[in-house]
Amino acid sequence: MSKVYCISGLGVDERAFSQLHFKDVEMVHIPWLDFKPNEGLKDYAYRLYQQMEVEDNYHLMGLSLGGMIAQEIAKIHPPKHLFLLSTATKPEDISRIRLLGKIRIQYLLPDYLLTHTNAFLNWYFGVKSKTTKVILKEMMADADPTFIRRAITAIVEWQGGNLSKGDPCKTHVIHGAADRLIPMRKDTDVVFPNGGHLVILEKGEAISQYIEQQIKP
Repeated sequence: MSKVYCISGLGVDERAFSQLHFKDVEMVHIPWLDFKPNEGLKDYAYRLYQQMEVEDNYHLMGLSLGGMIAQEIAKIHPPKHLFLLSTATKPEDISRIRLLGKIRIQYLLPDYLLTHTNAFLNWYFGVKSKTTKVILKEMMADADPTFIRRAITAIVEWQGGNLSKGDPCKTHVIHGAADRLIPMRKDTDVVFPNGGHLVILEKGEAISQYIEQQIKP
């Protein structure tokens, strides 16, 4: 059975992948490590890779922040398939986040706002279903404010994945056209017209089918 290693997004965990269901694919969730002070995404990705113990022909999937880190891991050990969900590949894709991070808003907000949902966040992330709202609320309640702040600082300094068509791995970009946090790029392979940033929770069945079709022998 094929394995796909999964890296979740900022402030969330493996529950972000809970709506993906495969017949012949095993998901291996990579737990977060604590960010070191002033640690960049490249260095963090290397530490995360060291605990993964991947096989040669492995597959990698990253959501949002996890997609940025997955691109850095792909430079170290190229996967056979790289699935990027609701993420960025270059600094221009996350100009809004970088602007807020540069003014250090992550250090101005209280812990409560970093670990709790509200009507505005549900709208901003494109959360519509009751199931998705519950999952997001539970994940954020368990989030570590220090991790979030240091991760945002690292995102501000990220120089992009710099992956090209000639790279050894096949890259698949999956994105919601209505993503308000990280707007969809033109080179997206799978587009969900009304999908928001957490399209992975809203369109899990369709995403599962696409991924399984791509990596089946």
